[in-house]
Amino acid sequence: MPFIGREKHPIPGASNGLDGFSQLKQPLSRPSSPSTWASSAESGLSTNNTEQFFVKPVGMRPNTVFIGRELELAELHKMLMDKRRRAEGTSAVLLQCLPGGGKTHLAREYIYQYRDEYPGGIFFVRAKSLAELAAGFWDIARKVNLSLGESNNPQHFVSAVRKWLNRRHEWLDGIHFSYTQDLRNFIPDSKDTSLLYTSTERAVVDHHHFMNPQIIRTPLLSAREAQILLQS
Repeated sequence: MPFIGREKHPIPGASNGLDGFSQLKQPLSRPSSPSTWASSAESGLSTNNTEQFFVKPVGMRPNTVFIGRELELAELHKMLMDKRRRAEGTSAVLLQCLPGGGKTHLAREYIYQYRDEYPGGIFFVRAKSLAELAAGFWDIARKVNLSLGESNNPQHFVSAVRKWLNRRHEWLDGIHFSYTQDLRNFIPDSKDTSLLYTSTERAVVDHHHFMNPQIIRTPLLSAREAQILLQS
């Protein structure tokens, strides 16, 4: 990760509610100007609060072909926009299936097809490790121009991003995870918002720290559908 350094000492203050950060090394020495920051996310929109943010991993692009998941796509939108859940806080959904089952393909289709439904922004991060998850939150902090002072402590910017999202509405947060330890420390909660998990794991199901997500198990594509995708 370009913004996780190699200091040998644990991050100070890791016991203040984000104990998992004791596993991280000190992050980057922050560059002096935004133009020099290494980027692992893209945002084609202004950071003005009246405009929509779109923060995503580098290389994430719209699907060239979408097939065999129309029913799941409609069900996903219905669940994420659940009025009762959103009136109380964040409406969360887990897309779960075997490796290669198409969960990321479905999530990507949803994000691009329903992007305009989330004027508060779309924030998609990967979480194969604590370092990767923290790096994703660093990207969000950078893209929305959060004021972080001179602190290089990941606990600081993760907390700042969560607080910012907790005060904001109409956003979609996406987390593609295989790492669950300490994941709860990254989960925001705000009324009229949605949270989309994608994983082979079921660890977040029926867990209040993860907003008790509803679950959609994506079936494997038929041989014909898989062939069409491979040829696209």
